[in-house]
Amino acid sequence: MSQFFYQCTVGLPVDTIDLYQWLTSLSEADYQRFSSGHRAIGLCRTEDGEGMINVESIGGNLLVQHYTIVQKDRTALKLVSPRTDAYLFHLLKMKVGVEWRMSIRYRDEESCLFTCEIGVSYPNELLAMASRFVAGPYFISRHLNEEAPRFAQDIERKFRNW
Repeated sequence: MSQFFYQCTVGLPVDTIDLYQWLTSLSEADYQRFSSGHRAIGLCRTEDGEGMINVESIGGNLLVQHYTIVQKDRTALKLVSPRTDAYLFHLLKMKVGVEWRMSIRYRDEESCLFTCEIGVSYPNELLAMASRFVAGPYFISRHLNEEAPRFAQDIERKFRNW
C-alpha cells in the first residue's frame, strides 16, 4: 500500500474537537471548498454500516470512493473504500483500495496535532507501476497537501464556533 500523510497544528485543545461530528456534518459545498478536485460527497448507510461516497478528480483521474466508516470517535476516524472506481484519464476503469484516516492528538493545552493519511492499494503490481509512471504519487500528495490544511482550518473554525 502506498501511504501519504499531512500533519499540522489546530489551534484548539484536543478535547474540544469531535472528528466524527465534523465529518458527518459536512455539506457538499464544504467538501468542494477543500479541494479543486472535489466534485461530490454523500453520507449513506450500507449493509456494512455508515458510509460515505466521495467523487473527486486527482491528476486527471476520476475517483468514486465507496467508503465504510470503520473507526469513528472524537479523536480518530478510519474510512475504507476497498472498491474505489478509478477512471484513468476519465476513460479506463479500474478498482483500487483506499484508506483514509484522520486523527488529532494532544500537543499542548491550547492546540492539537491534526494528521490526515491516505493509503492506496492496487490490485496488482502492474497497475502500481503504471500509477508511478503517470506520476500518481505526485498527484495524490499534491491533492492531500491541498485538502488536509483546509480540513484542519474548517475543523478549527467550526469547533471554535460550536
